[in-house]
Amino acid sequence: LVAGFALSGVYTVTKDTIEEQQQSAKNASYLAVLPEAETFEPWAREALEALEGKPYGTDFGRVYINDAAVGRDGAGQIVGYVADVTSAEGYSGNITLSLGVRADGKLERIAFTELRETPGKGMLAEQPAFIDQFNGRETFPLRLITGGGADDADEIDAISGSTVTSKAVLNAVNAGLAFLSREGGND
Repeated sequence: LVAGFALSGVYTVTKDTIEEQQQSAKNASYLAVLPEAETFEPWAREALEALEGKPYGTDFGRVYINDAAVGRDGAGQIVGYVADVTSAEGYSGNITLSLGVRADGKLERIAFTELRETPGKGMLAEQPAFIDQFNGRETFPLRLITGGGADDADEIDAISGSTVTSKAVLNAVNAGLAFLSREGGND
């Protein structure tokens, strides 16, 4: 009973600090994927609430849209949109990433906020050889190609020996892109 009260007290004292750190980490990832933006404002709240914590659509596996924001420059102009997305189908668990889409509809880039895949295999998703393939893409949905040789505008080369991780990342990106494009008229 005493331990329960002590833990409750610690949680109460640290709750705001934890939330501030989480928000700071999210803002840092948003800046990484949409560097032209100076501020980020919540966006598409009704659509996020309508998901009720369920996976987004049926085309992406168990992918969840956690958050979305509009990015603005110093003059207040919209420079793009960001989404925080989780795939629950990574090889070793959840893969969470942020993705930024410029106002012209191009995918700026992606950045991982949670990636705990197999060292030397799935963790290669963080390496430029894989992650940079997403930069500047204009054709959606993106498709995964195994065995190398992706050369079409909608193709992404899978990580050799890590197709599960590659597919989870691709599904998260495609779900985020679908969400941002479908909600695009509702800001």
